[in-house]
Amino acid sequence: MYTPEYPPPQSRYVAAIEAIRNKLSEHDKTVLRFQFERPGRAVTSQDIRDHLGCSSIGRSNLVYGSLGKKLAAALPMQTEPEGAKRTRYWKSISTGDGSGDHFIWIMRPELANALVETGLVDSANDGLAMVDVDIHAISYAAVEGRRKLVQHLVRERNQALVALKKASVSNHACEICGFDSMQTYGEDYCEVHHLTPLAQLDDDAETTLDDLAIVCANCHRIIHLVTPPMGINELRARIAR
Repeated sequence: MYTPEYPPPQSRYVAAIEAIRNKLSEHDKTVLRFQFERPGRAVTSQDIRDHLGCSSIGRSNLVYGSLGKKLAAALPMQTEPEGAKRTRYWKSISTGDGSGDHFIWIMRPELANALVETGLVDSANDGLAMVDVDIHAISYAAVEGRRKLVQHLVRERNQALVALKKASVSNHACEICGFDSMQTYGEDYCEVHHLTPLAQLDDDAETTLDDLAIVCANCHRIIHLVTPPMGINELRARIAR
């Protein structure tokens, strides 16, 4: 039985997809293609709601969870420990990132590759293609900070930018103190910090990957204890002392 900590290999995902291909609804296929084609292969429940025209976030969560349940049963994959109150079937599809404004689902690479192999998606539309080519050679930007109705959509786009930043580095050790959660806890976790706080912008502005830093939760909290936020070099100097 596979688990989120020990996920199925690509070959197992291929076999599972073939086994349930006839059970996948058009909504299921649309969701898989949509997430595969998003920047960083990352989506929020709000993204799915808007793309499918669902009546609510609860409905889009139900669609995503139902798809995850079909996949989990076919793999098979136990998405939560035995006896857990929640099943979180989405873990058969994605890993999760709750560090931003909205929880974001990032498609498991084993599943993404299996979708290509089984022909359910077109590799030419891979949302991670820019990362696979050379994340340091491209310039990716997102407009942020607008004080108007479209801000909601802009913030969701920022979550894809956060996912791309995390995908652009070889490990998620804090750029300030060097803390690595994988080595300490066996869990891969980090946060992404804007070097220029959005609150300091006079108007909307573009944010590139170079404008973001990988930080641990502790350093991120210390940075924002003061207004304006502390610079990362200043915090490095404090730690060195």
